[in-house]
Amino acid sequence: MNINLCNKNLKQFDLKEYCLKNNIKLEDLEGLYLDNNQLTSFELPKECVNLEGLNLYNNQLTSFELPKECVN
Repeated sequence: MNINLCNKNLKQFDLKEYCLKNNIKLEDLEGLYLDNNQLTSFELPKECVNLEGLNLYNNQLTSFELPKECVN
């Protein structure tokens, strides 16, 4: 499962909430693409253990920490 929300002018994004509303299991997420938005912060849930692709470029992030559980 991939989530592509590039170029949506997002200022905030809660991945857990988005997945809950869209009936997506975090464990099934393989790709997350949030580039070219206005995000100032983003937290990757530790349940994203199968994530293989993550794009966050061209945002306004001041920091990002990859959970140790996300080893792919």
